[in-house]
Amino acid sequence: MKNFILLAITIVLFYSCNSVPITGRKQLSIIPSSQMTTMAATSYKETLSQSKLSTNAEQTDMIKKV
Repeated sequence: MKNFILLAITIVLFYSCNSVPITGRKQLSIIPSSQMTTMAATSYKETLSQSKLSTNAEQTDMIKKV
């Protein structure tokens, strides 16, 4: 029974891996990239709405240059 569970987990992990386009390496993708992009955009908007802008001109100029 233990071997079957281990085999099932291995198969699921193997099929969950995708290739990274730039490097060609494998990565585990539990959440689809389309869903991850949507979640990231939502979190970014939430962060912007809850945060206030810096008034330190030197630091903001450095960030703008980057």
